[in-house]
Amino acid sequence: MEALTDRDGKQANTTTEIAEMVRRQSFPPKENDQYIELPPAAQAHQSVTEQAVERALFLQSVGKAPGPDKLSFGAVRLLWRWEKERIVKPAKAVVRTCRHPAMWKRASGVVIRKPGKDDYTKLKVYRSISLLSCLGKVVEKVVAELLAEEAERRGLLRDGQYGSRKRWSAIDSAAVMVDRAHPAWREGSIADVLLMDIKAAFPSVGRGRLIHTM
Repeated sequence: MEALTDRDGKQANTTTEIAEMVRRQSFPPKENDQYIELPPAAQAHQSVTEQAVERALFLQSVGKAPGPDKLSFGAVRLLWRWEKERIVKPAKAVVRTCRHPAMWKRASGVVIRKPGKDDYTKLKVYRSISLLSCLGKVVEKVVAELLAEEAERRGLLRDGQYGSRKRWSAIDSAAVMVDRAHPAWREGSIADVLLMDIKAAFPSVGRGRLIHTM
């Protein structure tokens, strides 16, 4: 196996050293981690319907790789055909108890080479991805839909937020931007648009480092 060198010039030669270097690079420890007390269970699980679980399942691609349990989306769909309640009941239980099963938190880490690089002895030309349980992803989408609906119902989102909202697409945000720019141009003003793509930074980058970078 080729040796790797990180940004600080430190070199990893053995399989163990390389694995540890990739792990530190891909999953740095979070800053100021705090324990948050979970709220008591309420009635949200009653909104977890068979239709909601079915939407979450069939929006997933069967081509995605499975997590540590090796249960792919194709296999979960077969189970859905045979006995839907075996998927619906765990989804309801997760919402009712406010608990995410530990087995769904486990991930398989896979290291992938970035294509088109000249020197593959550098750590920065590799990236790692996490493969989680497919069934856990289905339940995650169900919960995300419940949270989005509750946020809309309570009016918790700003009018200027378009991402991850139903019927609020990127095209809508562009139309609003153009509508605001035209009056500015007529008045002889200059309109600027600042585009920032920091979505990929959130899963593994500490808050302090992210703010400093921005």
